[in-house]
Amino acid sequence: MRHVVYPLLVLLGWLACNQPARADETPATPQHPAARSGTTPERGFASGADVSDTLREIRKSREGRFDLGVSRFVGRIEDRIYRKTPIRFAAAYTMVYQHASDGSGPRDALGSDFDLIARWDAIGRKACNQSALEVRFESRYKIATRIAPSGLSTTIDSLWPTVSGFGRQDLSLTQVYWKQDFLGDRLQVRLGKVSASATFFGNRLNDASLFFFNFAFSDSPEVFLPGNGLGLHARYRVNKCWTVVAGMQNANGVKTEIDPSSIEKGEFWYAGQIEYRRKIRGLGFGTWRLAGWHSDAREGVSGAGAGTVLSIDQELSKKAVAFLRYGFQGSGLISEIVEIQSLTGTEQALRIGCGFQGPIPAWSDDYAGVALGWGRPSNSLARDSYVGEVFYRSQLTDTSHVSLSVQFIRSSTVFEAVTVFSVRWRAEF
Repeated sequence: MRHVVYPLLVLLGWLACNQPARADETPATPQHPAARSGTTPERGFASGADVSDTLREIRKSREGRFDLGVSRFVGRIEDRIYRKTPIRFAAAYTMVYQHASDGSGPRDALGSDFDLIARWDAIGRKACNQSALEVRFESRYKIATRIAPSGLSTTIDSLWPTVSGFGRQDLSLTQVYWKQDFLGDRLQVRLGKVSASATFFGNRLNDASLFFFNFAFSDSPEVFLPGNGLGLHARYRVNKCWTVVAGMQNANGVKTEIDPSSIEKGEFWYAGQIEYRRKIRGLGFGTWRLAGWHSDAREGVSGAGAGTVLSIDQELSKKAVAFLRYGFQGSGLISEIVEIQSLTGTEQALRIGCGFQGPIPAWSDDYAGVALGWGRPSNSLARDSYVGEVFYRSQLTDTSHVSLSVQFIRSSTVFEAVTVFSVRWRAEF
């Protein structure tokens, strides 16, 4: 992997340093991305896997209980870089500790996740049709305990992992793609090593580094998502309310590898999504997403697969948002001549919950949430699973926060009730 990563970093640095300056690209007071202005109400926070969304979220202005001046220090450095180059970047380090009240194996798990993301604006920042190269590096480690947090679900025999991610992974280039705008910003195309979850099945609260821990709420357990591989995604905004999204990518992609030869097998994953976003008087913005996916039969895997997902998030006020997500994969979903087989352990899943910003008025950047989930396993011998979670995120400084979570889980076979206690600490730069 180093033979790919190091040359890429050198190339990015050379291109950035030799980017010609344009009068219309360098205003007297640059629009510095580190101003931490946060996400725009029109787009919201769609996915923790999306590079642009993550950049905006990390740069969001927050006030913590302690002012260490980290944000101002990092901001000054980024100001200098952003004035001279078209590069914007961010990094985050997250640690998660979990303990299960019952189980048939290790009940303690501690792990970490490091993310480094960057965007190189190939065409001027104020240009009508922007071009950008976006990259993400990730590494995940187990710390001290016998298992990583992602493995705790085996101990309690849970249908879903108790946290999304936080397994074991060496530092890898997990996303690298070219993003091109056409027709202003109405049509956006991504080509390269892309993440399906960064484009499809998004929700306002589906990031395990910021909100709910459990995989049911921070991911899409009823959807087969291929590893990040060569793909093409397109997003077209029809008008201010309607958006259409479509894409395809290598069904045999591996998140931690760059192997174009695997696409020669001709086995692909496809998805389409329709989005409707509108502000409701007396409430706020609401977004409805209806998506469908299909995966070709792959070598070593029996049969094809397909499914559909409905995702709704609705602002109840300026500080509260509710969500509902339902997904299904099953027989006869596309047509009678296509045999649909379950490619994940979940046949159906329903989740509902709500998030609250600043539940304690004195600490406006804290966040809390409560959610319930139900799932039917694809294994007919296993029983339906239920999970509930309550979390509270406390903003310690302008760039770090700590979260506490309690999950109540009914396992697929053995345990009637398992309680999982979680602690998460995250620092952003």
